[in-house]
Amino acid sequence: MNDGRPTPTSARRALAFALLALAAGAPGAHAQSGRLFLSVPYDSNLAILTYNGVRSNTWLDEALVVPTSESRSQTESLVYSRIMNVFGRTGGPGISIPYSSLLSYDKTTGLVQQDASAVADPALTFDVNLFGAPALDAEQFKTFVPRTYCGIHLTLGTPWGSYDPVSATNIGGNRWTYKALLNYSITWDQGASWVDFYPSVRFFGDNDEYQRDRTLSQSPIYGLEAHYSRTVAKRTWLSGGLIGSAGGRVEVDGQPPGDAQQALKLALGAGFPTWPGGTGILAYSHTVARSEGSPRADTFMIQLIHKF
Repeated sequence: MNDGRPTPTSARRALAFALLALAAGAPGAHAQSGRLFLSVPYDSNLAILTYNGVRSNTWLDEALVVPTSESRSQTESLVYSRIMNVFGRTGGPGISIPYSSLLSYDKTTGLVQQDASAVADPALTFDVNLFGAPALDAEQFKTFVPRTYCGIHLTLGTPWGSYDPVSATNIGGNRWTYKALLNYSITWDQGASWVDFYPSVRFFGDNDEYQRDRTLSQSPIYGLEAHYSRTVAKRTWLSGGLIGSAGGRVEVDGQPPGDAQQALKLALGAGFPTWPGGTGILAYSHTVARSEGSPRADTFMIQLIHKF
């Protein structure tokens, strides 16, 4: 018997199912939690199915705010990731294909601005550990003791989703996006407790078909997340944290840019076992403070991850 705390073996098993979970779904449009970037053996594959339900004042992409609108969206995303030995570190590429439904209406007039279902903007990802998670095969991984680690995670968002240039809100952004995120994750008890920090920056290409023939530009958005998580049972954990963002001034046709976005969210999460080789994650986030013209969103996420 034990005192309920995870053994090193159970902690290692809990690690083996969460690398690249952040890749699922449209960037910036889903709840976050702790333990999103953890190590698995190389020569593994991950299939990730994610559902995101969002209520906001934005497009499907939370970076694009429409203060007079109320939007409700549902997105199902399928992600495939290949885990490789990248110069002795854990890492590899991935691809995300999201399908979304978006209903938006003007809060003043009650008129529907968008009611559509279509493929959203696919994304390509690449992740690599910088320290703390060396590339290990399945046999070596059995004796690996979790420790503090750091990695970089790159996402290229494409402009290939559904886009209507006359709509006030949209499923696709009709622009390229580039996001770099660094994870610094600290454990002091062999993987039972984690503190995760996720600083990030997201860059945007121009949308040259905004409102038919106008050009929308946007300055980078900077983000910082902090999450604490604790294993409460075998391969089951709970997390709580804060998500902050700033930047993202929008400029249309070279006119003076709007105000910068500033927002703070509360985030709650949980991970649990499902089937052999699988795990699930639940997450919820709610905007608790924001500046005028910034995004306001309530997001619920269900994620299923299968390692094979």
